[in-house]
Amino acid sequence: MKPTEKQMNFMNRFMGLLETSEDWESVQLRDPCVKQSFDLLEELMAKAVADDKADSLWDAVYGYANTLATAAMLYGIRSIDTIRTVAADPVSFSQYMLGGKRK
Repeated sequence: MKPTEKQMNFMNRFMGLLETSEDWESVQLRDPCVKQSFDLLEELMAKAVADDKADSLWDAVYGYANTLATAAMLYGIRSIDTIRTVAADPVSFSQYMLGGKRK
């Protein structure tokens, strides 16, 4: 079933809330792995890109990073939905694990 316009609107607002939350900002600014990756990117950009080209390249990098973050969030949401669906039917999952896969 395709999502309705109302559902798409809701999801758009929901994703906006996630992407602008203090928690997400904290991850982006304070997570050691994210910080290390950004520091390396910043160092390499400073060495490799002329100042007059840096702004457009940074725009592209941020656009890519935002798109990747959105895709990752949606993947996480789909994963949670799968976990919820399977957890609601533990007998079927047990049968699946024992080799009696549901049809």
